[in-house]
Amino acid sequence: MGFAVSPRAEHEALGTANHVFVFPSSYCELFGVVRPDVARNTVGRALAAGSGVSGLALCGSADTAKADYADRGIAAGEAIEFSRDALVGDEVETARFRISRLEDRAAPGFFAFVCEHLTPELVWHEAAMTHPNGVTGVTKVLIRADAPATAAEGFERLRPGSVAGPESVGEVDLGPRLCFHDPEDLIMRYPGLDFLEATGGNREGRVEDSAAEVRGVGVVFSTPSLADTIVCLEKAAVAYKSARSDSVFVLPEQACGILVEFTER
Repeated sequence: MGFAVSPRAEHEALGTANHVFVFPSSYCELFGVVRPDVARNTVGRALAAGSGVSGLALCGSADTAKADYADRGIAAGEAIEFSRDALVGDEVETARFRISRLEDRAAPGFFAFVCEHLTPELVWHEAAMTHPNGVTGVTKVLIRADAPATAAEGFERLRPGSVAGPESVGEVDLGPRLCFHDPEDLIMRYPGLDFLEATGGNREGRVEDSAAEVRGVGVVFSTPSLADTIVCLEKAAVAYKSARSDSVFVLPEQACGILVEFTER
């Protein structure tokens, strides 16, 4: 689809591996488990439902996360430090991080954590942020929720602020906006979308019933030139549909199990 994606890197402390594509104020990870025995205690439960948007990384200090989130009624775990390889130019460097996991009920259906980048220069550098498709950032995360307004109010504790939108959709601004939609609204907005397909068709492994009602199903990216983005999609033979005059979307079967929308702005 035209993203500049980093080489695969493993996180030994988490039992996971990822590919990353970054933007000036956000980033996305293609994330998976490589050591189930380790990951079951970290991110395994969030990934058990199959493909979809499973994680929320919040900027902040991992060491002060307990105090920072206590006033919001959210419990945070002890800080964990880990590293991964990072290719910068022709050199392989070691990118280091500290994270503090937030309790499951803080963001049902997600692995939510505070992430402190100890070597940000190895993640945010010019080559990593220059994408052939022209994308400049993440504007929205699309979340399927049986009760969108209620779900939005719960997630608002992550960053207290206003929740707006009609009954069929609620929004929480975490930088990129978390947009909560009921299934019918999502299907109407994105013809051809099938909810079970978008979420991997597998809900087994959920610990809490409430988590099964909330699931990240898509990401909306911004681009200054939708025409340039479409050129990349067509060059890679990626099928897309028009959502509106200023956007196109790719269905989950061609996008790692999530809905991907590109909006010109």
